[in-house]
Amino acid sequence: MTKQQIMDFLSEDHDKMEFVVESLHKEEMMSLRIQGNWNVKDILVHVASWNKELTKSCDLLLKNEKLWFVEDPSKIKQLEADFNVLKITIKRSSSLEEVIEEWQDSFNKLLSKIDSFSEEELNFITDYLWATGNPVTIKSLFGYRYKGDEHGHEGGHAKVIDDYFSEDRCGCKQY
Repeated sequence: MTKQQIMDFLSEDHDKMEFVVESLHKEEMMSLRIQGNWNVKDILVHVASWNKELTKSCDLLLKNEKLWFVEDPSKIKQLEADFNVLKITIKRSSSLEEVIEEWQDSFNKLLSKIDSFSEEELNFITDYLWATGNPVTIKSLFGYRYKGDEHGHEGGHAKVIDDYFSEDRCGCKQY
């Protein structure tokens, strides 16, 4: 993918999440458990936290520094789970409005960071490999697909939220 394709892909995913978030009431975003124990606010904290982590990771990769989430596959799931719990716990007392602002800001900073890189920097090959054996590059950070589908991280979570609210929970047929 080129820089523009990465930015377009991330923007499309972000647009999907914005559409879903804008369609919900505050009470729905705060009280309903959509994904495990997470409500929509928690999911936005999670997405914002990963946006910030990816923004920071880009600079580390250009210095050929190892990222904490490029780890032995037997450890990575627990490290990611711990990261997610920590970030969501820290933001429990934040208002929904603060979380939405932080999520938007984290996305804009991530896009700005990507836009600042040359194609050469995006393709800089570090000394590290993903569990698949492929080299870790800035570009490879954005190759993730949510549960293997066509969505990226944010778009995948948007789909989970949208599916939750689209599901017939009462057994009633809507006409």
